[in-house]
Amino acid sequence: LNAYDVTLQVMSPLLRQSGARFEDVIGADVPHEDLGLNRGSNPDPDNTFVVERARLLSPGAHATLTQPRLHVRLGEWLLRGDVDILRLERDSAGRLHVLIVDTKASRAPKVEHRLQVAFYLEMLQQMFADADVALASIEIGVLYRGPATMPNDESTEEYVKLAGHRQAAFERLGATAGFLEIVADTEAYRRSVRDLVTDPGSVATRVAHADFASVPFHLTYKCDGCAFNQFCMKWCAEHDDVSLIPHLTAPEKSAIVKHGIASTRELATLKEQTPGQRSVLRLTPGREEDAATLAATWPVGPRLDELIHRAQSYRRSKGDAYESGSNIPSTGRSSLPY
Repeated sequence: LNAYDVTLQVMSPLLRQSGARFEDVIGADVPHEDLGLNRGSNPDPDNTFVVERARLLSPGAHATLTQPRLHVRLGEWLLRGDVDILRLERDSAGRLHVLIVDTKASRAPKVEHRLQVAFYLEMLQQMFADADVALASIEIGVLYRGPATMPNDESTEEYVKLAGHRQAAFERLGATAGFLEIVADTEAYRRSVRDLVTDPGSVATRVAHADFASVPFHLTYKCDGCAFNQFCMKWCAEHDDVSLIPHLTAPEKSAIVKHGIASTRELATLKEQTPGQRSVLRLTPGREEDAATLAATWPVGPRLDELIHRAQSYRRSKGDAYESGSNIPSTGRSSLPY
């Protein structure tokens, strides 16, 4: 970031405010010990506090902690996270039960929400194992804002599900606002954590050990919420990366780069404009084999001329000598209804 003179992109204030308001509502509802309240810029983890709090719980007692910061090593990775809600409870026999909950100001829980708490599950299980604290059970859940109004028909599956989640929020946390989904198939999400990050040979491990230039990527709408998007945008601009071509998809970019075309200029010169008929492209002498190969390559083949036109239009905006056309041919159906 320093070398490229860019900064971390901050989350949209609208998202932050919406999430903060929902967390304030839940915080006022649920009796808790807030570990993040006076943290400020202190980066120290709360591992020791959480372990001792669990160790000293009496049979039949429980404690609800909010925003405990965890630092846990899993395999090659040092993971850090602030858990929204951590409920520790010992039953009458003294066995420890743990519930990990993440709060989301969303209408419904999503796969990525469940995956996030699955990371916390793996971290906490490792942390308690390292401290020799036995666990009887460990559950994960997502406390979400839910719909503005409940469905009218109480016999529908959606109503029954929401009513169950609302009851779980009250019974498990004492929350009168929001809906609590307890994730049923935790093992599936734990496998995803291992496949994606923590196991040897995981996706993240392979990416981290790979040469940076060989890691495939593409700029899409998802980049809007990424802290590092300034770096990627500037890198693409400096390297004339084909990600700069509008309406290009990630599979199409992969196919183009795989065949040796890494820049918008290389794609724009694959064919040339016909004098007097700028919307008609003809083969560029010496590039016939490249054009024929890409034309037969899925999924870019059917869109090849369109993408070349778009690359030429982009290069024209950068000062290259391409004539401007009033439209791009062969762009498929419009987004309007039939």
